[in-house]
Amino acid sequence: MKSIDSLRRRLLQAAPGTLGLAWMAANAPVIARAAEHAGHMAMTGPASISHLSAAEADVAAAAAAQIIPSDDTPGAREAGVVYFIDYCAGAGALGVGPEFLESLRGLDATTRERFPDVAGFAQLSSARQVEVLRSIEATPFFAQLHRLVVVGLLASPAYGGNRDGVGWKLIGFDDAHIYAPPFGFYDADYPGFIADGGQAS
Repeated sequence: MKSIDSLRRRLLQAAPGTLGLAWMAANAPVIARAAEHAGHMAMTGPASISHLSAAEADVAAAAAAQIIPSDDTPGAREAGVVYFIDYCAGAGALGVGPEFLESLRGLDATTRERFPDVAGFAQLSSARQVEVLRSIEATPFFAQLHRLVVVGLLASPAYGGNRDGVGWKLIGFDDAHIYAPPFGFYDADYPGFIADGGQAS
């Protein structure tokens, strides 16, 4: 079984192949809507959860923060990934349905069985959270959770997810507009367009 300790490194090294361009393209509308919701929730004052229960949100946020932790750079928590998952729960998107939510609650149940002195997964120490996640690392639920965290992290900041471009910075993506010839034909009305050394409009 793979260790979760190096999960962040594996994620960043393998992100393009792991996500799959075909899968991303097929789910682009849902991803965009989820990212927009995540951004809206992050930018409208105190963030609130609309579809997850408080306990489910706590588990999702804590687990996401272990999958892509905050260290010398921001991680899933700073990117607002839990709000992305919250939208998916409300829309039934990306497979976030009753079974997934039951598995989130199951993390709390597993935690209480193994560590009777704590209320749930989110209340565990970081080391113990990693221990619990290791025990489910080979399950379909963990694979789905991992995918949601990655998509939530890499969503376009234009929609509010990937707050401050956190995900793009981690994978070295340069968000530069790309023009294709003939220059000035289809993009002449693009705000800020400069043709032949002229001034931006």
